[in-house]
Order: sequence, then structure tokens, then C-alpha cells
Amino acid sequence: MKNRGKFILFEGISGSGKTTQAKIFSRSLKASYFKEPPQKGDFSFIREIVTKKNLDALTEFFLFLSQRRYIYLEIEKVLKKGKNVILERSFPSSYVYQFDLGKLRKIISFEEFSLIDKRARNFLEPDKIFVFDIDPKLALKRIKVEKHKYEKLKILKKARRSYLNYAKKFSWTIINANKNLEEVTEEVLKFL
Repeated sequence: MKNRGKFILFEGISGSGKTTQAKIFSRSLKASYFKEPPQKGDFSFIREIVTKKNLDALTEFFLFLSQRRYIYLEIEKVLKKGKNVILERSFPSSYVYQFDLGKLRKIISFEEFSLIDKRARNFLEPDKIFVFDIDPKLALKRIKVEKHKYEKLKILKKARRSYLNYAKKFSWTIINANKNLEEVTEEVLKFL
């Protein structure tokens, strides 16, 4: 896309501060802010289903793909106008929670999994992916709302390891989210 806006993705376990940083940078970069799964509006029902129901990993993945397709088509429109986009959570979360933790790897190869996901995203890739890395115990202290099935210490530890493995594999930028808000913001700024 010629003269397209910047597309930046914020990832990490719950309580890592990615929401706070995504909102800070969506304001400072005058960027459109998107979240997967959305908490309001179209496809917001998916968050409710996935966090409350005990679904198998493939069902969760397909639910996320449906809303991902919708969101990425919207993101494409914004980028084509030359505007910036900040997205909170996306395909790295599916790698971690459905493929690794959900054991989807037992029924589908990573190549197949990744290709299906890329097709849902219309092969649109972020310009930059930040993974906010935090000690899971600190993350749990930061979570103020009612915790859902993925917000348990054992799961957060596994998810953190998985995020770090993918970050190394795909050269995503790891941000030390154990620091205070201002320090984390400064660290993100170094890479923009």
C-alpha cells in the first residue's frame, strides 16, 4: 500500500500494560485504536463466549478468525487513507493461546495454522509488534476486573514463555513491562 499509515501491534499477557500503552500511543500518534476481541460493538460477543465457555482450541481459533477478518478489513481501510493504526492483541495471541496452550498443534501444523490466519488478515502484516513482558505475579496484581479462565498464574506463566519464544523466532520487540508506566512508554518510544 503506497503512502499507507503505520500499523503497530501491542501484545502480551493480561496485566502487562499493553492496553494502557496502546491507548497512550493511539493518542500520541493520532492513530485509530482497535482491540481483539473488541469489548464493544460488532463481534464483542466473542470475548464473552471465549472467556466464559470451555471451548476446544479449534472452535476458539475460528471464532477469533471471524472477528479478525472483520477488524483487519477495517484496519486496511484506515491505513489506505494514510492514517496510523494501533491494534491491541491479534494473531500472536492465537499462536500462544490456541496453538500452544490450547494444544491446537496436535491437530494442525503451524504452517497450516499460520496460513489460515494470514488469509483471515488479508495477508496484512503490522509494521511493528511489541510484546510487553511482565512477571505473571505482578500481572495478576494489576488485573482489577474479574479474572477469566486465562488469568491464572499457571496459565500466565506458560503464556509468557510462549510469547517470548515467538518474539525471538519472529524478531518482535520485547518491552520490559515490569517497569513503571513512564519508563515503559519511554522504552516503546525508542523503537518507533
